[in-house]
Amino acid sequence: MEKFSASMIKATTETLEYMAFLEVLPASGNVCLPPEEEALSSALLIHDPIQGELRLLMPKTLLGEICETVYAMPQEELADSVPADLLAEILNTIAGRLLDELIPDETFRLGLPDVKEGWQIFDDSASRIWYFTAEARPFAIIAEGETLLKAFA
Repeated sequence: MEKFSASMIKATTETLEYMAFLEVLPASGNVCLPPEEEALSSALLIHDPIQGELRLLMPKTLLGEICETVYAMPQEELADSVPADLLAEILNTIAGRLLDELIPDETFRLGLPDVKEGWQIFDDSASRIWYFTAEARPFAIIAEGETLLKAFA
């Protein structure tokens, strides 16, 4: 699980650093995701060569700042769909980097990202959560599914 964890941290931090010029830090311990703050979550199924799901959960305030950086425009001038589209693209990029690191030289097949309102956290034995902070705001990425988690245990 150490390699999986290190790869997830690397994929997440590098993706946001390269896309949004944002310093992302892994958070130690359980960071409280503020339930009162509006958030979006994006889920992405991994179909092959292993099965599982990745989910990215981010407060809308942080996502709005990322949108401003990526598109070089104030949030008010962006279409309403832009934050959800960008969250899906960030998760897709993290998934690609993660799988490329964990199973190099393999072809993998991903589903289409599904974006929803809210934090959408499900805590069960078949999931692993990584917490991060960016711009002093917490966010999380979750890997779910026994096949995915056992493959890199």
